[in-house]
Amino acid sequence: MRKNKTKRGIVLSAVVLFGAVWIPEIRGNASAYLDQIEQETIEVDVQEDGSAILTYDLDWRVLDSTSEGALSWVKIGIPNEYAEELTALSDSIDEISYYGDGGDYVRLDLDREYEEGEVVDLKFSIHQHCLYEENADEYLYEFTPGWFDDIPVDELTIRWEYDENTVSDMQKASEAAYQVVFRDLHPGEKVRVRVVYPKSDFLFQDEYEKSADSSSVWFVVFVVLVVVCGPAAYAFLLYARKNSGKPKDHYERNRGMGSVYVGSGRHHSHSSGCACACACACACAGGGRAGCSRKNFFHMRMKKNRMPKR
Repeated sequence: MRKNKTKRGIVLSAVVLFGAVWIPEIRGNASAYLDQIEQETIEVDVQEDGSAILTYDLDWRVLDSTSEGALSWVKIGIPNEYAEELTALSDSIDEISYYGDGGDYVRLDLDREYEEGEVVDLKFSIHQHCLYEENADEYLYEFTPGWFDDIPVDELTIRWEYDENTVSDMQKASEAAYQVVFRDLHPGEKVRVRVVYPKSDFLFQDEYEKSADSSSVWFVVFVVLVVVCGPAAYAFLLYARKNSGKPKDHYERNRGMGSVYVGSGRHHSHSSGCACACACACACAGGGRAGCSRKNFFHMRMKKNRMPKR
């Protein structure tokens, strides 16, 4: 009987010791983020046609540059591909461009690689179209900023330019803007704000339809040309070779098509319309720094044939 109790005591002690050693390590790994957003500010300035100038300002701290390398570029999700006037506003951004691989993003190539302990200020603006939902008596903007699945955000500020007779769930910080501040957001935590513009005072007409993803448009043109013109060109080459009247090159004939080269390639393209949105943000270094999943940024629908009253 005493032996059984002794064995049970040994097993229980081993379990307790194992938990004491491994549980803190598991928790430590779970909190070992690669990056941290110390502050993020998003300013929204709605234009006469219902589009908006979105200005982003982030203080991005690198916590770990060993596991997956230094921070060299990031991609920030935007509502859709109907964006123009992408403008870098901080010296840390060497190049800004639309990035359509797996969603709709702004890609920011940094001026250098940022190591552990460094904070990079990222500020840029875009002119974004196709944002509002038109209801019977109002235009509705529902704004859910892109969240970070693997990065905590210490402070997020949304500042929306105030227009008379609009209504929002945000507080008026001044005569010029609505504002709300969220603190200590965990990875994946989401927030949302709403602003309503009454039709009695506003009549929006956002008819912008030029996609920022011009590469996919040219790829479609290329494919159409290849499919339509390719067979005809190939037949012409065969006919020309057969009826050229030149002496036969037996070496060329025996090895097949000779100088005619036929190659193959692969191309990945992405397209999206005004009915859906992707907005997320993730840091990318090397093979990819943090995960990024599709999510709604603005609940949006573009309505046409409206003239602004202002």
